Amino acid sequence: LGMICQHYGIAAGKPEFIEQAISCYKTALWVYDRERFPEQWTMLQTYMGCAYTYRNEGKTGENIDYAIYCHEMALRVIPRSLFPTIWATALTHLGDAYRQRITGSRPENLKRAMACYREALPVFTQQSFPREWAAIHTKLGFIFQHARAEETEMDADKNLRCAIVCYEGVLSSVYTLESFPVERAATLVSLGNVHRKRLG
Repeated sequence: LGMICQHYGIAAGKPEFIEQAISCYKTALWVYDRERFPEQWTMLQTYMGCAYTYRNEGKTGENIDYAIYCHEMALRVIPRSLFPTIWATALTHLGDAYRQRITGSRPENLKRAMACYREALPVFTQQSFPREWAAIHTKLGFIFQHARAEETEMDADKNLRCAIVCYEGVLSSVYTLESFPVERAATLVSLGNVHRKRLG
């Protein structure tokens, strides 16, 4: 129920459903405690973190910082060796939270986001998890596309060239017109904007 409320709240732009999702997750934690149900507890922490990332109530900075806390708690409990996909999912969501974080140092936040994404890639390989692999590369491309030179310690043109590599990689191997037409179209728009930015 919490997941349905969360997805509907995001898709329909209805913040009250995000609150409903958070309430569902908190209620479920009364049963799925960390000691007896580590897998379910970790997934709930990850869902909670995602919900707080999109939460409108309260202060945005505090919500995202709490999302980071939820994902980091999940990663402390779940071992990669036993639950690699859950671990990599929590790591990817942690990267998302750092990418959107508005408190702290922006260069440091982006550096942490990229580190999380790259650390998840050995689990979310192109062969076994093409959707997740492509999504991570798209997020990396977004960072390179929009980051300033001082935020990545690379010059502006190198940032844009890295974004092009990320976008072209997913377009040539995963985001085909037949399999992922919407994702392909969105990535093509991003790629076009990068080329336009380089010309400017």
